[in-house]
Amino acid sequence: MDYQEAIDHIAAGVPIARIAQEAGVPEVEIRRARLDPSSKFYLSPPSSWKRLLAQLAAERAAALQNLATELESEAESSGV
Repeated sequence: MDYQEAIDHIAAGVPIARIAQEAGVPEVEIRRARLDPSSKFYLSPPSSWKRLLAQLAAERAAALQNLATELESEAESSGV
């Protein structure tokens, strides 16, 4: 794995589209729920948002742990 690929993996988060898909709502609803509550365009977040985001965060953490393991292995094998 090269530097750019490693940085891309670390910098990649969970896209809004994925959150919307998992929540079963249109992407625009997720975006509007992120607005300031005083905005006339604000929508309340999906009722299950904490459980959903906890699940997505756990998946992301596992992916980052796998990346760390891979990079450590490559560093050891290359003697760096």
